[in-house]
Amino acid sequence: MKASFLSILFFLALSIGQAQTTPSVIFLVRHCEKAMESTDNPNLAEEGKKRAAHLAEILKNTGIEAVYSTNYKRTMQTAEPLANAMKLSSTVYEPRDANFAEQLRKSGKKVLVVGHSNTVPELLNQLTGTKNYQPDDGYGDLWVVTIQADQPATVLKLSY
Repeated sequence: MKASFLSILFFLALSIGQAQTTPSVIFLVRHCEKAMESTDNPNLAEEGKKRAAHLAEILKNTGIEAVYSTNYKRTMQTAEPLANAMKLSSTVYEPRDANFAEQLRKSGKKVLVVGHSNTVPELLNQLTGTKNYQPDDGYGDLWVVTIQADQPATVLKLSY
């Protein structure tokens, strides 16, 4: 599984390197498993911390240039291992900001965005110009959205 995942990422990176203009590549995940805490802003559970570390391990060689998370402990803690591995700071984004998707589309960068069960599909719909994506309570989906100028976005759904 790990080898096939890395092969897909290698192929994606190879095909991107051959493009005439630099595409935007957005790696999009829901935060990892949260602790059962009686608060609106829980930390990650131990399982979530392990999943976040695994995500960092998978993405550390993809050339990610920026990391975005919402202003919640669970999203920031999901983003933290990769941001640390890449020597980047996480940037807080506002999921209701209508301009965020357009900024990502035009960035020409590889970025990780960590959101929530309701904000990930909303951002996917904005990035692709569709209504194909619906809220999902599962963990472990990794969406790779590639946007090349004047072409429809391509979306690859992986699991980690």
